[in-house]
Amino acid sequence: MNEIEAVPVVAAVREALARAGTLEEGVRRALSRVGESMGWLFGACWEVEPGATRLRVRQTWCARAFRRTEFDSESRGHSFAPGEGLPGRAWAAGAPVWVVDAQEEANFPRHEAAAREGLHAGVAFPARAAGAVYGVVEFYTDSLRAPTPALVPVFERLGEEIGAFMAAHGAAAADPA
Repeated sequence: MNEIEAVPVVAAVREALARAGTLEEGVRRALSRVGESMGWLFGACWEVEPGATRLRVRQTWCARAFRRTEFDSESRGHSFAPGEGLPGRAWAAGAPVWVVDAQEEANFPRHEAAAREGLHAGVAFPARAAGAVYGVVEFYTDSLRAPTPALVPVFERLGEEIGAFMAAHGAAAADPA
């Protein structure tokens, strides 16, 4: 998928968020739209906890073929500091981070669950608004996918849409970088 093909996903996420009444509903809809349209198997939205010291899972999404797995359960029980794991790396970088094979990453605390589930490629991007980070969104699939530079602006736009929604619904934020 290139940037032009991905533009409809940004519009679909924007529409899904506009129709959502709660933070939980909006995040669930956004994860579903991105995951289904871009071929991911697992997605999660990590929210900055009050005090901005860790990311905690707000919501997860699994494709029908990947329903509520061990990786999902482990994700729900985990938190990340800036720089830790893929979500923490995207938070610290303030930009999308892509891994071709999460199983080969040294900084990947959920390595064993990912290996058992056959997850490989992953991407994480900050959900930001007005310079502040409200959370991080991540996705994984069971294939090896090389980073696509043309998709970086798409992930940035998705992060802006989701971040603005989180801000409008009272999510905590890390101070602007």
